[in-house]
Amino acid sequence: MKKIGLRNIKTAISVLLCLIIYFVIILVCHIFDKSYAANFKLATQLYTPFFACLAAAYTTGSTKSKSYSQAKLRLLASIIGGLFGMLAVALYQSTGLDWPFQHISATGNPTTDLTGLNTEFLDGRAFAHADINLDFLLLFIAPVIITAVAVIVVIWFCNLIKKPDCSFIAVLTLTAVMTSLGTNPVIYGPNRIMSTIIGILISLGVNVFTIPHKKNKNAYFVFGMDDFYREDIKKFDGYCAYQIEKLIEDDAKVTIFTNSNVSICHDMIVTNYIKLPILTLSGAAVYDYSKEEYLYVEYIKEEDTKKLLNFFKENNYNYLTNVIKNNLLYVYTLSESKDKINKGYVAYIFEEYQDNKNVVSFNLNFKTYEEALSVKDKLTDYCTVISKLGDTYILNIYSKELEKQTYINNIKDSTIYSFGFVDNDRLILSQTNGYTSNKELSDYAKVIPDDKGYHKLLKEVKKIYRTK
Repeated sequence: MKKIGLRNIKTAISVLLCLIIYFVIILVCHIFDKSYAANFKLATQLYTPFFACLAAAYTTGSTKSKSYSQAKLRLLASIIGGLFGMLAVALYQSTGLDWPFQHISATGNPTTDLTGLNTEFLDGRAFAHADINLDFLLLFIAPVIITAVAVIVVIWFCNLIKKPDCSFIAVLTLTAVMTSLGTNPVIYGPNRIMSTIIGILISLGVNVFTIPHKKNKNAYFVFGMDDFYREDIKKFDGYCAYQIEKLIEDDAKVTIFTNSNVSICHDMIVTNYIKLPILTLSGAAVYDYSKEEYLYVEYIKEEDTKKLLNFFKENNYNYLTNVIKNNLLYVYTLSESKDKINKGYVAYIFEEYQDNKNVVSFNLNFKTYEEALSVKDKLTDYCTVISKLGDTYILNIYSKELEKQTYINNIKDSTIYSFGFVDNDRLILSQTNGYTSNKELSDYAKVIPDDKGYHKLLKEVKKIYRTK
């Protein structure tokens, strides 16, 4: 049976508080007027719980940042729709004409007598041709046309201010105000806006509130992300990225460990909110996006670079040479490819690298894992990792010194916890308090069995970081 989630509970609490506020207003009104009928009417004119509940349910997001973004969207859209609706009706009424919808309740029954409208035909009688006269048609034609035009104007305005996402809710509010049955739209508009604001504030308050916990400020979390990268959408797995975002919102120290370069990481959703430097190229390079510079690079020694190049040429291997200098990654290759496009963090050069300096790693491509493994076994003097991209197996070759993970081990005043799942994650797992769900990595980390691969590991993170 699927469990009831925290977002579900927070939404219910927000709705409950919206309803409680309505009854508090009624009780306050009762101090001045002992008539409950009058109190309910006044309370409803001041505040409509339906719209507050609607706004609260919409605003309650899975994370605080999502709640804030949804709140801003809902608030802006409600103000735009409400103000345009009130303005259109007010201008129409300023001509001395009456807005027809305010005289009919949601049940279809007339609330007041209205010139030009035969109230008897709404009272249990079927329509007849005689009931539809010129005055009746004129009464509704102009307001209907004005409402339709107002919809066009509101959508145009949302696009004009570059807020197209507001269009739907703005139109929803606009039409609610202009067709507010049984209520003067100029009075109903502020009610709708204020009720929405109250619902949003309640939702944000509930979403921000958390049970007090003691935070382990000395914990430094490193996530191996290569198992979560989805080639089809060029992003990290949504659930894992979501959990990492929640940790960061809770002021945890979080970063990622990946075989990818900084250009690929920049395109992934997780780098939108990770503030710490990330470990790229299996930790051979550490990049700080805020400073736009490499804080640490583990280069292959010049003599080793020369040996590797000779080895590649002797065996006729097609290889990539990754070079970092002047805070830019240069990728040298003899095979041009459409997917190799220069970006802000990487430059592809389609020629052979002519120097032995500043080389961070080499990449060899193979069609099968066995081919990559056979070459890996010949390069025991180097740090090697096999990764998979589509149908290709890539042998990544680094300096042997990389296995010491110098950068991580120089982080002061922190206890480092790492979470990994694939082969290259062993480089970080072996040097830290490592956790994994991959039994093949049991020599490097504590194994927490999990059919889903990482859900239980993420629970372990919470246990480490937060205690009641």
